[in-house]
Amino acid sequence: MVRAFKVHELDGLEILMWEGTEIRESNEGEICVKNQAIEFSFIDICPDKGVCRAATIPFTPSMKAVRMVTAVGSQR
Repeated sequence: MVRAFKVHELDGLEILMWEGTEIRESNEGEICVKNQAIEFSFIDICPDKGVCRAATIPFTPSMKAVRMVTAVGSQR
């Protein structure tokens, strides 16, 4: 289990929740990455500001990150 920020409702950045989340196996055509550094920027808060929509709620913000690939799903 790892920890991640999760947004469960759109009501300001103060409601970010730091919680545990499971890592699942990578499916075909997917990779698993480990974030080394994360930047929160406008794109991460724009669903809360009504500028754009989040794909789903809850979601994990952070579009910009330095990542290391840790697993690769099967190839076609």
